[in-house]
Amino acid sequence: MMNKSLISAITERDRAMQRAIKSVIPYVKHRLCSWHISYNAQANIGDPKFTAAFLKCMVSWWTIEEFDIQWRSVVSEFNVEKHSLVIEKGNTRHLWAQAYLTGHFFVNMRSTQRCESMNASLAIALKHKKTYLDVVRAIEDRISRMHMNELKADYLSSQTMPFQITKQVDLESHDAEIFTRESFRAFQDELQWETLKFETIGLPCRHQLHILKHLDYTYLPGTLIQNRWTKDAKASAPSFVDLNVPPEVMQMARFAALRSTSSRFCYIASKTDASFKTARDEMKRLT
Repeated sequence: MMNKSLISAITERDRAMQRAIKSVIPYVKHRLCSWHISYNAQANIGDPKFTAAFLKCMVSWWTIEEFDIQWRSVVSEFNVEKHSLVIEKGNTRHLWAQAYLTGHFFVNMRSTQRCESMNASLAIALKHKKTYLDVVRAIEDRISRMHMNELKADYLSSQTMPFQITKQVDLESHDAEIFTRESFRAFQDELQWETLKFETIGLPCRHQLHILKHLDYTYLPGTLIQNRWTKDAKASAPSFVDLNVPPEVMQMARFAALRSTSSRFCYIASKTDASFKTARDEMKRLT
């Protein structure tokens, strides 16, 4: 992809696939899908409380030492030391526990559900199709909806400004201009107090932001900005999407963007009687 080598891979627990990755691309950091792991834990152990504790061990930003302590505690608490699944997961913890994967870039992904959801939606769409033409139309319809969602996200990022939630007005304003809407929300979460977050996800961690606030920075240094999460991420990549978007599609995208923005605005305005009346009167004036 654009002359860059693969650095990360997320797969199911298929052993043949694991062997292939280790043999063909040994330099790639391999991670097992969290959804499949938690599903198998529930299916094999059958205790929702164990599954919840197992999931906490899997996703928590602990150190390796903290994880090992918590893992032994969970295994002992539920008396599953001799269960084959638990033994296997203990031996492969480096493939699924966040503690062992922290510091390696996975684009904030833990599962293969993005492609799984695509496969599921296509399976539903194709269930009653009988001809090859029906199949092609169903696939094109799914791809069209994906492009529509992307268009809406791009429109929201370029044409709207997120609400500010902290007193760091200048810092938030600067970064809202840089990051896409979804990336900025993750940035805001960190702005309100984890180690190696930047290396793992690609967004500044709370410790870095705390130092910037202490130094009275009103902007984010370029060294803490990964182009992947910015509004300019697509600028250097070739586009294969038809830019001649039909007017009705653009109208739908604008409507979706306005509805999304106004929904949060209405929620905030409804918190007090005064803000409710002000918002209502302004909307009446505009319409």
